[in-house]
Amino acid sequence: MRRLVPAGACLVAGALLQGCIATYVPAPDERMTTVRSVGFGRPQLCKDGQFYWAPEAPGVPDAVSVPAGRRVTLGAHMVSAGYQVTHFCRPFLSFVPEVGRSYVMNSALSGNGQCVVELVRAEPSSDTGLAVEPSVGRAECLKGK
Repeated sequence: MRRLVPAGACLVAGALLQGCIATYVPAPDERMTTVRSVGFGRPQLCKDGQFYWAPEAPGVPDAVSVPAGRRVTLGAHMVSAGYQVTHFCRPFLSFVPEVGRSYVMNSALSGNGQCVVELVRAEPSSDTGLAVEPSVGRAECLKGK
């Protein structure tokens, strides 16, 4: 049986493995949009080749704000530990957030121990209230690393 390590341990492990990072601070005129985070792992974003903790979205529980209008990389650092086995991974993806649109990001461990991250957009006109986000692509900040 696998147990999840507390979030504080994930933050420490992430900081030790990649160095300390700051929370993203948007420019005063920068347009942002909301991504609700489900699953586990603290959301991070990468913009212009630099990793940041994604800032909390004001007034929206379990959500972060990301820059809108250009491709950003978003994901989470995760740690899972079981009997004599520890998994550490960082699944990331990139997408082009639109101003005024909301998104949902799920980060999880699959049954076989692989890490996954997925992103959909809020779509009130659909039966589920969600739709596939067509701009999702490979994590750009991680290329070649």
